[in-house]
Amino acid sequence: MGLKLLCEGLKQPDCHLKDLALWTCHLSGACCQDLCNALYTNEHLRDLDFSDNALGDEGMRVLCEGLKCPCCKLQTLCLDTDPLREDAFRKMEVLKMSKPGITCCLRECLI
Repeated sequence: MGLKLLCEGLKQPDCHLKDLALWTCHLSGACCQDLCNALYTNEHLRDLDFSDNALGDEGMRVLCEGLKCPCCKLQTLCLDTDPLREDAFRKMEVLKMSKPGITCCLRECLI
């Protein structure tokens, strides 16, 4: 519920947030569509850090598809690599090819 409210705030025209770090927020792939919807309308958010969350392969699929949209201005996406399968890494590579300006930071969990 909290992320849904945050996403509603990100959609507001007067939201000028540029960096958003959501470390260890127990987020799952289910939140990715709400976030993508917010990124379609937010012109200011540039950096998003999802480190230490279990978005899973389905969440990554949704996120990568949403980030390919030309209206999304995000420049940096940070994630943990541990819960992802090879297919998710391929989706990230396709994203980087379709949107060359985006940087994907993949981190290994140290836990």
